[in-house]
Amino acid sequence: MPTHTAVRRTSVLFSALVALLGALVVLGTENAGAGALPAPTKITIDSITSPRSAPPDTPNPAIPNLLVQVGDVITVNVSFSDGAEAAAFNKDTPLKVTTNVGSITVLDATAPSGATNAALTARVNSVVNQVVVTVDDFATGKKASDIVGDSADNHENEVFDVLSLVLSDNTATGDYQRGIGGSQACTEATVAEPVCGIITLPFGAQGGQVVLSTGKCGTANDAYAPCLKGAGVVLQLLAGMDGLGYGPGSPATMLVKCDKSLCGSGGIQKSSLNFSLDGNGNLADAAACPAKGTLPAAGVPCVDYVQSKRDGSGDTYLYFLFDRDARVSVG
Repeated sequence: MPTHTAVRRTSVLFSALVALLGALVVLGTENAGAGALPAPTKITIDSITSPRSAPPDTPNPAIPNLLVQVGDVITVNVSFSDGAEAAAFNKDTPLKVTTNVGSITVLDATAPSGATNAALTARVNSVVNQVVVTVDDFATGKKASDIVGDSADNHENEVFDVLSLVLSDNTATGDYQRGIGGSQACTEATVAEPVCGIITLPFGAQGGQVVLSTGKCGTANDAYAPCLKGAGVVLQLLAGMDGLGYGPGSPATMLVKCDKSLCGSGGIQKSSLNFSLDGNGNLADAAACPAKGTLPAAGVPCVDYVQSKRDGSGDTYLYFLFDRDARVSVG
């Protein structure tokens, strides 16, 4: 009889232990379920970054949404949600990164398992304007709903340009001059590179830092980047010129050279320049300066036709005067 009692007690204890373990398993399963992230239904582009940046003292309107040269690798930072809270894929998931214009080579476009965000990388292969990046999930076709530029500059819902050349220089102190484009830093414009520029900054740049670049031209009727016959380049200077002494009577100068194959001949007044003080804005006609070496007003660039001329070979030299960072093309 004592033996039977011990067996019954052991059986009861075993049953209680099994029940307890079952309860713990259920509780653990419930807790795991409560902590699991939902599947993504929305991909958001939080920022796009490049290895280049504007000088730190560049005024905000002049800063491009993204400063990138053809061949650079950009990083597209994305996050995942279900529309209400952070979400994650339950396995490594390939994403599709595309652009509306030009060509890119995707280097890494994987959303890691369990991650609520990812850094996708791609190399830009084409000199193009107004690029928009889109990210899709191959499995569901969900697209990135928000397109933004460089988050550090607080540019949201913007597009960006891929430039043909970007030159950075930290020696722009005192009286500074540098050329870009054409032959030998704009010693001359050529048939192959019919537009180039030489920038002169009498008071240098903030912190001595400047960025010069050349970008893609549109046709003469292109609202964003109009250029004569759709040829040449869009020249850009980023220098942070505020507070350095530039003004209506003491402007900076961009000597824009245009090869005769593009600008032709005839009266110099028939030649024109387009400009924008906005790093992402449409270019518009520049007015004639009221007098040699003088701006109409602060912040109003102009073409100095008194200094402008055609050289002995027939090339056109147009003097663009300005006191703010600018983008310029031959109109």
